[in-house]
Amino acid sequence: MNITENIEEVLRNNTIKAEDVSKVKEYLEASKIYDSLIESGMATKRGNNLLSRDKAYSPSIRFNV
Repeated sequence: MNITENIEEVLRNNTIKAEDVSKVKEYLEASKIYDSLIESGMATKRGNNLLSRDKAYSPSIRFNV
């Protein structure tokens, strides 16, 4: 079997249900709301928000004299 036949078999054996479509719509709506919160400044993007080492530590040494 080649890849095309495999894909056709998967498509024949699996059907998309109405509840799956509604879940996807809910996720898309939540994503739009999240993006609007980011634009308004009420939220920040997820991910690594930690400072990098070169920004966290100053290369110069200062003494309090």
